[in-house]
Amino acid sequence: MARLSLAVLSVFLALFPSALAKNVARDANGVFSTCNHDFAFTWDDGPYEWTEEIVDEFDCMAGKTTLFVSGTTGGCIYSPDNVSRLRYAFEAGHQIASHAWRDVDMNSMTNAQIDEQIQRLDEAIIKILGVRPKVFRAPATLTSSSVISYIQSKHGKTIVTSDAPSNDAAQGATGSSVYAFFQSLAAGGASTRRISQSTETSQAALDGMDQGSVEVLATAGIRLVTVAQCLDINPYETVGSYGVRDSSWTCDGTWTAPATSTNCQQTYTAQAGENTCSKIAAKFSGLSGSDIYFANPSLNCQDIWQWTSICIPPASGTTTIPCSQTYATQPGENTCSKIATKFGTSAELVSAANRQVNCQDIWTGTPLCIPQATATTSSSTPGPTGTNGCSAYTAQAGDTCTKLATKFGTTVASIKASNPSWLNCDDIWANTPLTICVGSTSTSTSSASTSTSSGSACNAYTAQSGDTCTKLATKFGTTVDSIKASNPSWLNCDDIWANTPLTICAASGSTSTSSSSTSTSSSNGNNVCSSYSAQSGDNCTKLAAKFGTTVALIKSSNPSWLNCDDIWEWTPLTICVPAGATTSTPTDVQTSTSTSTSSSATSTATETCVTKYAAGDNETCITVATKFGLSATDIFNANNFLNCNSIWKFTPICIPPGGKGCTKTINSWPGATCANVATAYGTTESNVRFWNDFVDCNSIWTNTPLCVAH
Repeated sequence: MARLSLAVLSVFLALFPSALAKNVARDANGVFSTCNHDFAFTWDDGPYEWTEEIVDEFDCMAGKTTLFVSGTTGGCIYSPDNVSRLRYAFEAGHQIASHAWRDVDMNSMTNAQIDEQIQRLDEAIIKILGVRPKVFRAPATLTSSSVISYIQSKHGKTIVTSDAPSNDAAQGATGSSVYAFFQSLAAGGASTRRISQSTETSQAALDGMDQGSVEVLATAGIRLVTVAQCLDINPYETVGSYGVRDSSWTCDGTWTAPATSTNCQQTYTAQAGENTCSKIAAKFSGLSGSDIYFANPSLNCQDIWQWTSICIPPASGTTTIPCSQTYATQPGENTCSKIATKFGTSAELVSAANRQVNCQDIWTGTPLCIPQATATTSSSTPGPTGTNGCSAYTAQAGDTCTKLATKFGTTVASIKASNPSWLNCDDIWANTPLTICVGSTSTSTSSASTSTSSGSACNAYTAQSGDTCTKLATKFGTTVDSIKASNPSWLNCDDIWANTPLTICAASGSTSTSSSSTSTSSSNGNNVCSSYSAQSGDNCTKLAAKFGTTVALIKSSNPSWLNCDDIWEWTPLTICVPAGATTSTPTDVQTSTSTSTSSSATSTATETCVTKYAAGDNETCITVATKFGLSATDIFNANNFLNCNSIWKFTPICIPPGGKGCTKTINSWPGATCANVATAYGTTESNVRFWNDFVDCNSIWTNTPLCVAH
């Protein structure tokens, strides 16, 4: 899986908090020189041969940095090595910002010369990373108010300087002098808020880092964040996919300005709510937010006014990679090259179509877009299948329940009843798998959804670990063919992922009910089964006593990897009890102490972990303990299976009580992002991002444990 900010991805998003926090660091020209909060350690003049070493140092210190990159200062930005370095930093969740195409003084430049310095670099970063940087620092301090105003108004840049330059490129600078400078800043303690400035091509800067210039800040309790995080602003104007190398990836020759309104396919008037380039692009097939910007370079892509006239360019065919199919990787298929070989395409196309993955380390079971050579057109209208009148449909950009009801001759109520309860009818994401049922009468309640028709009953169902079509057909009294017909064609009946949204259409005369916390059905067999989320301290013996069933039945109802003596908290389980038995219905309890009573036993489980933390790169017990205000011994005692000197990335670690870390955790829901999690729990997106820096903030996996309070 990609080294995300698992922020990329997620981890920077196109959407940050829309309201700018009160900025105390901006001068009369609107230029920022220091942070609103925390410490932004920044680097100029990369990418360079030391970029990856810098990234690793900040990862080791559980911090983030900002790289102000140039088109040519550290070598041509398009060179394979520099492309690799930029993607390495980006995928690790660090911010990429603009430092102009060349190392020049922009104060006396014409507007056209300024355009080339900024737009040529923007174009390169969009090709390499799929993002357009929002933040800009000039190679030489800007003193011209007119130049500053032009860059802000024409290019929409947030201009940043520094209130803590390290002077590592000055004559006579050494590693020791650089370290001493940051040591003096660290003396201010955790409340220190600065934007420091280092030079990526400076040997003194690298030597200072080796002596501890980053570590001295981290160990002083100073939180190391990106410029965007410390200013509470957007890091990027647009976010898309990696580009595919072609002949335009060069630093040689004369640069040609991007297309303008002279090659518009049409002119579009922005409507209410269509206030970003990404939203405009979503209305037109084959376009990205970057395409909209380059056709309209005067736009502020994060704040488009209603009624603005916008040039809509022809679809380029390069910014959006069409998929021929979605494929779940198998064991051993762990690189883009292997996938490309299997499907007769190129590794670069696979990478461009799947920006979220690390092409050198793809996890088994990862869903990948398999790119097709050219875009294809397919009917968006699902054809009724079977006798139930329901068929699978993949949502298109701009779909709503009202539009779909009109399009397919059904009702909004029917669409709601036939799909999972988390579906937001007013904001359906493109590519969401839906079930469209025509001709059925549907009823629903707040706790469960039930749909009935003269021919069948269809329900939304969230798949459990270990489900297959055969098991589900038995469980709900239907057939494998009916399940296949009622769900998207990509469904693998032998390997259904936990939490996959499915539609189950039962045979005529049967009724099935699904709810958010339990899924109970009288099946053709002799058991009644329900979903259950494991609590701390659970084992098969306790669960059997708790719910009036047997250990053998729990084992047979769940995947073979289940360790009955050591069930991890939040593991999704299926609890089956003999039909007719008196049982205690499983419920998902998230409190620290839970008590459940059944006919046979009463069980009390007490939490020993304040939260669970997924280890990052190069973690040790010391680095984890530092994050949560604990000692390394505390971490080891709560996780005695760990090798404290070398913890594998993504290892789930129990964080015991007593520290200053996370005080509340939740499990993410389908469609969760850092932004909507922050809104739901009354905190800021930057906090959610920092507390959970192992996630992709734009696409958080369902049921991921997240910290939401500190």
